Amino acid sequence: LQPRRVAIMLAALDECGEWGQVALLDTLAEKLEIKDASHADSVIECVSARLQHASHAVAMSALRLMLKCMQKLTQR
Repeated sequence: LQPRRVAIMLAALDECGEWGQVALLDTLAEKLEIKDASHADSVIECVSARLQHASHAVAMSALRLMLKCMQKLTQR
């Protein structure tokens, strides 16, 4: 995914219902290629608030994406 599209998808999370958020987060977890640690940090920062969501599906999708980002952080 292109960085601009990733930014649009992350910004759209606030405007989506819970199943829209799950779809966006799962798509990002599958397709996103983390380029460096700062990119991983910014994605984690945008998504971390979703861990407290009332829907377990949203929280799990956010966690899945965060774990993918953390893999890049541990590879430094």
